[in-house]
Amino acid sequence: MKRNLQKAAVVIFTYKKTDFLCNIIKETIKYNPPKIYFIIDYSDSPEIIIKQKKIRQLISSIKTQAKVTVFSPSSHQSVKQIFDYGLNEVFKHEQEAIILEDDTMPSPLFFEFCSEMLVLKKHESRIGAICGCNLDAVEKPSSYFLSNVALPFWGWATWKHKWSMLERTYDFWLDYRNKNTRSSSSKFLQIIEPIFDRSVNKDKSWDVRWSMFLLANDLQTILPSINLISNKGFTEEATYTNIENSQFANLKVPNVNFTPPYKQIEDTSALNSYHNKISLFIQDIAKRNTTNEKATF
Repeated sequence: MKRNLQKAAVVIFTYKKTDFLCNIIKETIKYNPPKIYFIIDYSDSPEIIIKQKKIRQLISSIKTQAKVTVFSPSSHQSVKQIFDYGLNEVFKHEQEAIILEDDTMPSPLFFEFCSEMLVLKKHESRIGAICGCNLDAVEKPSSYFLSNVALPFWGWATWKHKWSMLERTYDFWLDYRNKNTRSSSSKFLQIIEPIFDRSVNKDKSWDVRWSMFLLANDLQTILPSINLISNKGFTEEATYTNIENSQFANLKVPNVNFTPPYKQIEDTSALNSYHNKISLFIQDIAKRNTTNEKATF
């Protein structure tokens, strides 16, 4: 029986990468969203301007019934600020959105999962986001689990009323740490909280701050029981994922039944496995960035 599911707009952040953008757009068009937004950060680099011209030509050639809109700031925003700019623009027009980047390749199942959860969980006060990448931590049919920490946000979705809660300073984190002076009983939080502490001063990545905000405000992220996103961005020109032989490069979407209705996994096995994968992912990034001024962690 075919489901008449309300479809959310899709937002694609791009800057200079073109290798996978065409395929990401093709998968997005298959989903047939009502609107597609492209966010292109400004650059005055002649080399990047040429690449962005190709990106705009690709966008203008899209054959779709969706309304296509491009937002581009008048000055360079950087990885840290472009998501603030882009999503603030999008949420002037939308109540929810599915969000991709130009190197995050979605499975068709990703769009259905996000759409379903955006509708079902919209009014649940303790849910802050939906993430399509579970870092290959668990592989179970047609289910999902909740996590108080989610990283990285490769292919995700949220609502306007949740994104608008995000504070632009780290006062929320300082308040959280001041209220939680005792050592956490969770071994994972004992690892992640000091890492987040360092991020207050580094302030390099939008998704680390978003993850910190969700944790500090007791907001959970919904994650699928199979991996639905493959990050193709482990390349030399990547900002943070310039990592050779990473186990998280080109994660596969397993051949497992994953159709609604989705059942919540109540036991902690999936969550514990996912937290272990986050720890390994952070080690991967930190190892690459040991002497790099762009280091995230």
